[in-house]
Amino acid sequence: MLKALAREPGLSPSVATAAGDLKRALPGLAKVRDSAQHLEDRARGLDRRQRAITPQPIVGGGIIAPHGGLLSLSSLSDNRLRYTADDGSHQEVEVSRQTLVVAQQAIQQVISSLPWRGPPRTFPAY
Repeated sequence: MLKALAREPGLSPSVATAAGDLKRALPGLAKVRDSAQHLEDRARGLDRRQRAITPQPIVGGGIIAPHGGLLSLSSLSDNRLRYTADDGSHQEVEVSRQTLVVAQQAIQQVISSLPWRGPPRTFPAY
C-alpha cells in the first residue's frame, strides 16, 4: 500500500521514504503478505499469473528440502512466519513487537506527511 501511495501525485516524498524504509527493515513482508492473501494459488503451486512455481531448495527454520524445495504455506518456526513466494523463494517475516513497531513507524511517517486541516488532535466525543 505504501508503494502505491508513493506513486500518487502531490504526496510528500516522505511517503516513498517510508515505503523504502519498511521494505529495507522487513524485506520479506510483501511476499509473505502476497502468499498469505493468495493461499489458494500457492497451495496449487501457482503464482499470481497462474504460472507454475518452481520451489527453491530450503535448509533452515526446521525445514530440510535441499533438492527441489517444497511449498511452505503458513509455516511458523519460532517467531517467524514463512511462505513460499510466487518466485519459488522461501520468504519470512518475524512476528514480534519489534516488527509491529517498524510497521507503525512507517505508517505514522505517512500520516504525519499528509496535509491536515482542523485541530491538531481529535478526541472521542462522549
